[in-house]
Amino acid sequence: MLKVIVLGSCHALCSRSALCESTGDAAQPCRIKDNVDYYPHQLHFAYAGASAGTAMTLSWSTYAEVQDSSVWIGNSEGSLELVDTPVTQTSYYHDETYNMFHHHATVSGLTPRTKYFYKVGSKANATTFNVVIYGDFGVGNESKETLAYVSTLNPEEVDLIYHIGDIGYADDAWLMPGQLDGFFYEKVYNDWMNSMTPVMSSIPYMVLVGNHEAECHSPACAASADRMIMLRNYTAYNSRFQMPSKEHGPIHITSLSSETDYKGEPSNEFADPPRNGNFGDQLAWVEADLKKADANRANVPWIIVGMHHPVEGLDPFPDRNNATSNQAVLDEFVMWKTAPTGCNEPY
Repeated sequence: MLKVIVLGSCHALCSRSALCESTGDAAQPCRIKDNVDYYPHQLHFAYAGASAGTAMTLSWSTYAEVQDSSVWIGNSEGSLELVDTPVTQTSYYHDETYNMFHHHATVSGLTPRTKYFYKVGSKANATTFNVVIYGDFGVGNESKETLAYVSTLNPEEVDLIYHIGDIGYADDAWLMPGQLDGFFYEKVYNDWMNSMTPVMSSIPYMVLVGNHEAECHSPACAASADRMIMLRNYTAYNSRFQMPSKEHGPIHITSLSSETDYKGEPSNEFADPPRNGNFGDQLAWVEADLKKADANRANVPWIIVGMHHPVEGLDPFPDRNNATSNQAVLDEFVMWKTAPTGCNEPY
């Protein structure tokens, strides 16, 4: 009986359409796209070793020479390990506009009739991780183009979407034409959630809090004590979303609130006190979180800290922040060598 090992399929990047684009010239119909020279393609494999199924030779091609061409293999997509095996590469033809390198690696010690998964490529570029980061989705018609763009994203191309605050602008729904006197807060929130569900249900979608998540301050809310109580202090946001410290692929993400719980915080209040916030000691929390993440850099090398408003220098509303608290947060970022990201609102 022929014993066959089944290996994982090639990623979409291996397809011809992902690597080449048409030139319209029949003599040279394919032009190699920019930045794909090192992508492996034309993957194929064959038996190797004394007994069928105990070893396989994996082969692939690239449009450029790869100094550290490598193979990873495992019993699942999440358990791939680097294989200690030599990889040869040869190029038998080249001209002024074309070159191709052919790579071969033999993996031994396999068990016949077993399903394996594999990955090939450069150790320096072993993991690609594509993140889309944006904030301030916009209110009403101002969000249509953003929604149209986000709706084109798919999990084959994007690993994570990070929305850094100001989600659906439900608090400003009353500013739209014809909505001054009505209660539209929940309708706008639900419409936004429903329109984003196809994306949020297929791509990990992380959200942090912005000032437009603080409360409902429309005339309809101001006229109702019950609405003001139920829709103040980020209640809708905290009920609909989680804002965790989270590891995703090679990235540790720490989400902060630039709106509450630090010295000099903005009030973001249009209604009567009590003041928003009182969720805990945020600076102490971020210090503990970044310390833990820094200790795990060997496994998760990147740390991104997100907040809605910039911590230094770029905020168009400087009265929101306190220089002392900003410096304390910056000191944490410098100490743990993190990459902070935020957005401003120069409308």
